Amino acid sequence: LFLKKPSTAYKPTQEDNGFNKGHLVNEEEQEEEEEEEEEEAENTDVVWESDEIEAISSLFQGRIPQKPGNLDRKRPLPLPLPYKLRPLGLPTPKRLVKLTAPAVVSSRASMAKKVYKSPSFLVGLAREISRLNPDEDASIVLAKWVQILRKGSLSLTIRELGHTGFPERAMQTFSWAQDQPHLFPDDWILASTVEVLARNHDLKIPFN
Repeated sequence: LFLKKPSTAYKPTQEDNGFNKGHLVNEEEQEEEEEEEEEEAENTDVVWESDEIEAISSLFQGRIPQKPGNLDRKRPLPLPLPYKLRPLGLPTPKRLVKLTAPAVVSSRASMAKKVYKSPSFLVGLAREISRLNPDEDASIVLAKWVQILRKGSLSLTIRELGHTGFPERAMQTFSWAQDQPHLFPDDWILASTVEVLARNHDLKIPFN
């Protein structure tokens, strides 16, 4: 009798065949799921618009482009803080008065500097004096401008009064200036008065 040597080759059983089929099915399902996920990822990708891409690229260049139409956009003003609001009618705090006072004083001083040297102002002053009534004195007009006048200012006014035929008004102006400490003594006023009186022959020089 010949004994048959047992075969060492593995023969798949029905269970193995079922397992292999199931494994193949699972692999196919996984591949299908991966394909679906890739399609979903492609569909959910963010699509950048051209102006957004330009804005992002400009960040690296240090400039953000402005859209047309928004060039004149104004930012809203911030709301005032309650503690900074002051009702109308209340006096200004002393601290603010001290801060603003020098500016007011300097503006007045600059205005006075311009006025007391202005020929048009000084000639106008002479014309205003000449229009006074005969019983009125020149001091009525001069007293209104005493804070602005300086030494030498009234010399032009006195000469103008002499040229227009009012030597007595020129003398009144000179007499008023003598009583003002900040205007007299002044050689310019004195010289103008002497000139006016000499032209009108009102100077009386005694001869021995």
